[in-house]
Amino acid sequence: MELDAGEIIEVFMVGPDSMLGALAASGLASGNVGTTVVLPGFASIIDVDRLRVTAEQSVDLSKALSRYGQSVMIQSQQAVTCKAVHAVEARLARWLLEVRDLSGRDRFMMTQEMMAQMIGARSNSISIVAHTLEQEDCISYSRGYVEITDPVSLSKIACKCYSAIRAQHESLLRDTERSFECREVSC
Repeated sequence: MELDAGEIIEVFMVGPDSMLGALAASGLASGNVGTTVVLPGFASIIDVDRLRVTAEQSVDLSKALSRYGQSVMIQSQQAVTCKAVHAVEARLARWLLEVRDLSGRDRFMMTQEMMAQMIGARSNSISIVAHTLEQEDCISYSRGYVEITDPVSLSKIACKCYSAIRAQHESLLRDTERSFECREVSC
């Protein structure tokens, strides 16, 4: 989300198991949220009207979109809470673990400025915290690159928001996968 002074702050993240516009497909307005690509990757695009029509014809797809909308709401609420009550170190650890989960990689390009924007902190705070995390052997950090070297230790530093978001998201995905399991049909 972009603020008045042009700052950007993370509201929720998407990855290979995610989508932007799920709520728009159900007829709800998408709100005042922009999109920032943090890591390179591939994406598929579908016209929202076409997705809406398809969802109207498929109870399973409609339920999946609804569950994904719930997941986005949970992430958004947790992100707001996290930024309000948790220390920069815990927020950065949470965010790095989420990026790792969504990208499937331990090493990625990431600037201090981007990390600061995403977790709602100042760039100089990121420098200090990243150095501390590096001293604790949780990450390796060099100009523009972050590598998570010890995800278990990093998860101990992360705030509880990480495990809460992850558990909710996995639960909703499990329910979605059950909706789309292969069904035996007679011909």
